[in-house]
Amino acid sequence: WALGIKNNTPPPGPDGKPPQMPDEAVDKVIAEVKANIDKIRARGGDVAFVQFPYGGVYTPAEDFAFPRARFWDRLLRETNCAGVSWHDYSELQGYDLPESSHLSASEAARYTKALVPILYAEIEKKHAMR
Repeated sequence: WALGIKNNTPPPGPDGKPPQMPDEAVDKVIAEVKANIDKIRARGGDVAFVQFPYGGVYTPAEDFAFPRARFWDRLLRETNCAGVSWHDYSELQGYDLPESSHLSASEAARYTKALVPILYAEIEKKHAMR
């Protein structure tokens, strides 16, 4: 599924809003990810997801074209994986994003120090639920 992005915003549909990925495509992506995670777990591994900060011109595309309930929440639920989204933790917000989708080099270490304890806590919580 290609957005045909111009200025990092999908082209508008007939209603003037950017199109969302069709349900069938979302289903396929999540099924493929789950199948790969199942293979990793069969070999003794595990998977955790991290959604890193974005902003600026990426915000409309990310928030409208990929709404959280359709993607992030469903991915974590259907794969039974731990996950950390920057949206959920104040200590993962407010970083310098010079390209609107990547942390600046000077912020990377500070972000990692904030992320790691949160990620480990989410992994432990998920393992306790299994």
